[in-house]
Amino acid sequence: MEYNFTRQKSIYDCGVAVSTMLINSLQKKHFTIEEIKYENQISDSELSFYNIEELLNKYKIEFKTYHANFNEFIELNVSDPVVLNINEESSGEHFIIIYKRKKNLFLVADPNNNDLTWVSFSDIAKKYTGYFGIARKTETIIFKNKSFFNWIKLFSDYINYIVLFFVLSILLNSLIIISNSFLKVYSNNVMIDDKYNLNILFLSFLLLFMIQNVVGLFNNIILFNIKKLINKKIIKIYINKIILMNIEKYDSLGKEEWIKKLQYINLISDRLVNYFLFIPTQFILFLMSLIIVASISKSILIFILIENLISVFISYLFYNWVKDKNIKHSTDEIKFLTTFREIIDGNFEIKAKNLNNHFELQFLKKYKKNIKNEKDLNYIKNFNELATKTIARFFYLLIFYVSADLIANNLTNFSQLLFYVSISNYIYIFTNSIFNLIISKEENKICIKELKFLFEKNEVEENKSLLEIDKIEKIELQNIYKFQNENKLIDNVTHTFSANTFIFGKSGSGKTSLLKLLSGNIENYEGNFLINQVDFKNINKQCLKNRVTYLGQYDYLFNASVWTNIQQFKNKIDLNIFKEYKLFELMENNNIDINKKIIDNGANLSKGQRQIISFISLFFTSKDVYLVDEPLSNVDKKTAYYLMRAFLSLKKDSLIIMTDHDNEYQKLFSNRMEI
Repeated sequence: MEYNFTRQKSIYDCGVAVSTMLINSLQKKHFTIEEIKYENQISDSELSFYNIEELLNKYKIEFKTYHANFNEFIELNVSDPVVLNINEESSGEHFIIIYKRKKNLFLVADPNNNDLTWVSFSDIAKKYTGYFGIARKTETIIFKNKSFFNWIKLFSDYINYIVLFFVLSILLNSLIIISNSFLKVYSNNVMIDDKYNLNILFLSFLLLFMIQNVVGLFNNIILFNIKKLINKKIIKIYINKIILMNIEKYDSLGKEEWIKKLQYINLISDRLVNYFLFIPTQFILFLMSLIIVASISKSILIFILIENLISVFISYLFYNWVKDKNIKHSTDEIKFLTTFREIIDGNFEIKAKNLNNHFELQFLKKYKKNIKNEKDLNYIKNFNELATKTIARFFYLLIFYVSADLIANNLTNFSQLLFYVSISNYIYIFTNSIFNLIISKEENKICIKELKFLFEKNEVEENKSLLEIDKIEKIELQNIYKFQNENKLIDNVTHTFSANTFIFGKSGSGKTSLLKLLSGNIENYEGNFLINQVDFKNINKQCLKNRVTYLGQYDYLFNASVWTNIQQFKNKIDLNIFKEYKLFELMENNNIDINKKIIDNGANLSKGQRQIISFISLFFTSKDVYLVDEPLSNVDKKTAYYLMRAFLSLKKDSLIIMTDHDNEYQKLFSNRMEI
């Protein structure tokens, strides 16, 4: 086993650094801390033994923790890496790895140090807290990467465009090579005293240049259209995925991260067209140019190849330098956007609570981080460009220096050298594209990682083989648990819902989580969840969502009129319901104008008005099950009780499950459940 060492980058990175070392050692990989943090969405906080266990499990590494005194610990005969929890005087709790032992020494990887060190038993004993974990590889992890083929498939609908593009590109490349022979032909004919032939020469090349420009224009238009079509296709997939996505998966990312993915879509559209269409056509021109250079002089060809090999090697070195900085920039940009959104969303609260200075400092701090990241990336890219340009110029001059001898020995001539000068630019354009491809490799990996969910099966595809249920009559929960990291959201709930039920309990007892589970939006749970005696896991989720609806305490209101929000864009409004339950009068009494335009999730309404609008919209839906979570908590009691009684009367054939802290609602429900 290779004994890997990784130094932590901040005081919070100890657990990540230890995990990175174990993954690299046991799975023979070369991940950096930034890569592990980015891939697993690890925030800037110290990991516990539990977090390390969860992280390592993703990489097929079993991690078990134990408690023993130091004498018991040194008696153990363990061949696998051991993670020790120690207590440092300066920094408090800390993790180190013991790779092996020799007599009374341990080979220790302390992420605070610069390398592996041998440490005596006595030194370890002074810091040892009594807790340790043993890491063992369960299987070799194979990182499958089918993304290349997935992205290639996006081009399948545009074959005609692509074929036309390549045909025009081959024609354009031929025209470029021919037109670049102008200097060579001109230098051979300039001393001939024949005006007619010289005029024919100029007119021919003028026509050639014009045809080349027209073909180039059409080719650029086709390339642009392909890029826009690809972009449109990815956007459609993206929106479809978000709308159909499981709510747990959606909530695993912040809003800023979902918005940021739009930027990645634009970037990946450009890169796809560049890498799969533009660079291949450049490669054809590059090969044609090399063949011509070989016919001029094999010595010049060798110099060109050596130059490009050196430049590729340098670009690869710069890629390793820039890799972590790209990841850090991407992570810090999300943090900056999150802070900015807090300032926008909580603008009034910030002013009311006099938090201006705090948020201004936070904003500027994260803004400066972003600027520094961009500055560092720009510095590296500019330095790489300087290095490759310097090498290119050196070899350019070297070729001319060598060409002087070649011309003197009649191995080439000046007109051929001029021809090389005219086509050398196309060699440089292609090789520069390759250098940029190498230097932007990590940026591309980030894009692909952020968008890989586009190619995962959505619920509609997975639901085809699942059961569709008729009207929901009964829901059963048997020993249901739900965990989120180390937090227990639902704790051993067993209950049968066959009639309207009121759920009550203390804040944080799991009422909202339970309703979300019943809505079918939580899939990772322990225990048995049955609907009409059928296991939830065997039920078509889309069918279930058509029969169940959930209304939270602050349901989202869309940027449309009050009427449109009640109608929910698709529900038919039965005016008789408005009249029977006097909903128009109720809305008027609460200063709700049916034609009022709602903006920014009801920012121009009170909390109570928002809840009334959301709750009334339920009157015009037809569902088997209604799950309502403190739906009228900000509405005056008289109005709230009236609305709930009216709703229960209207939906007497449906199953209604409600949570609230107001126990008066219990009187309206036949069943009660404490959680």
